[in-house]
Amino acid sequence: MDYNIDDMKDLITDRFSFRDLRERDLLYIDKTEYIFRLVSSPSRFFFLSRPRRFGKSLFCSTLHELFEGRCELFQGLYIADDTDYGFERHPVIHLDFSELQTTSRDDFLIAFQELISGEAARNGVTISTDAHALMMKRLISRLREKAGKDTVIIIDEYDSAITAAAIAGNPDLGCMRSISDDFYKVIKAASGSIRLLFITGCVRLANLSVFSAINNLRDISMDPRFAAAFGYTDEELSAYFGEGIDGFLASHHGIARESFIREIREYYDGYRFSPDSETTVYNPVSIGEFFINGCSFMNYWIRTGSSRLAVSLSMNYLLSDSGDNPFLDADSFATFDIAQIGDGTLTNDDIKALLYYSGYLTIKSYEHPFARLSFPNQEVRRSFLSDLVARYTGRTLSDCRIWLSGLIEACMSGRPEQVIGKLTEYFDAFSFELTSRNPERAYQLCFQSIFVMASLLAISEGERSPSYPDISSVLKMEL
Repeated sequence: MDYNIDDMKDLITDRFSFRDLRERDLLYIDKTEYIFRLVSSPSRFFFLSRPRRFGKSLFCSTLHELFEGRCELFQGLYIADDTDYGFERHPVIHLDFSELQTTSRDDFLIAFQELISGEAARNGVTISTDAHALMMKRLISRLREKAGKDTVIIIDEYDSAITAAAIAGNPDLGCMRSISDDFYKVIKAASGSIRLLFITGCVRLANLSVFSAINNLRDISMDPRFAAAFGYTDEELSAYFGEGIDGFLASHHGIARESFIREIREYYDGYRFSPDSETTVYNPVSIGEFFINGCSFMNYWIRTGSSRLAVSLSMNYLLSDSGDNPFLDADSFATFDIAQIGDGTLTNDDIKALLYYSGYLTIKSYEHPFARLSFPNQEVRRSFLSDLVARYTGRTLSDCRIWLSGLIEACMSGRPEQVIGKLTEYFDAFSFELTSRNPERAYQLCFQSIFVMASLLAISEGERSPSYPDISSVLKMEL
């Protein structure tokens, strides 16, 4: 797409309704090319994993409107202008499992029944309140009778409630898993009446029948054809946000466009979701908030709420591994036993894979069968280390930022005694719970992490060289 200075529309980052974005003429980055690939595929059942806040819910909402035949919402987009898609109407069951309650088995079951009842009411059919699996079976059957067409089923955040229960050590986890299993078995039994099944989540979990009962479920999470379906590419940044970049540069003279874009890329780009594609993307929320806030470099993704799974795992992840570039073989990007997430028996490779699924690590390079993982960008690196430091020192994130400000001021003012004092204060607060096979490496990274958080250049055991820049030259605009 060629950039047009008049193309950029108003931005929001707290709406996941495709209809809302289109009817209000808000900025929508056209992802309907990937929607078309999905709906025109000979496969009918799909699974997609992506980290939180990467556009899964918006993608689900777009699918919903497409199959309800709302062709007017798609005018000017790829699927309407560049394909022969006919916008055939189908009944849609759209379930968001992040709404399920996990307090107890009974709450979970009631919430499940209410979700299904709500979809029945929205579609204008009546089903009796009964066992949730039977309710789903009747709903699919009633919709087939009413519309005379196969049903589309969209399940968003399928793992949300189960994962939360596992992390919390909920004693009803087994019952909740059993309830979910019965639900997916009904969908498998009704496969002849289903036009499309699309399931999203953060993690591919074992011991859920979604992956055993529905044995023809196609996992497109690492499919190179969908590598750019979630998140924004460099090309999309230029095409849709060029006006925002130009507006900022017009009021900040002396900043070169290429260097500014390079800084945006280093701070927010770098997520790679396919070993077979080098395509990288930006987090949509981070980029949206960046422009809403006048192009201010801040850690927006973490401010919208940490991944509960990643935060829990971070306490079991060796800090020394966060400073290296860990490798993971292809088989380790696998399914995880739900019980292991809660009982602390995950291996270090399991934790690295789960941190990948949560968005804290990404694929940096791949040479079969090994993927080299690393933090995708500066935003995630600083957010992850900030969370670890806050937890291991017992400080709040706000306290850490105040402390960091003092450290930066001491560095910039050339007062080494105050720098040493700040680092001593930091080290004294650090818990000795942090261990490693190489204790010296752990302590080294303990200090290195604080400089990374402060956007200060820190080189571990590096030789002196005039090529090292002055500390003041690597300070960014925001902690």
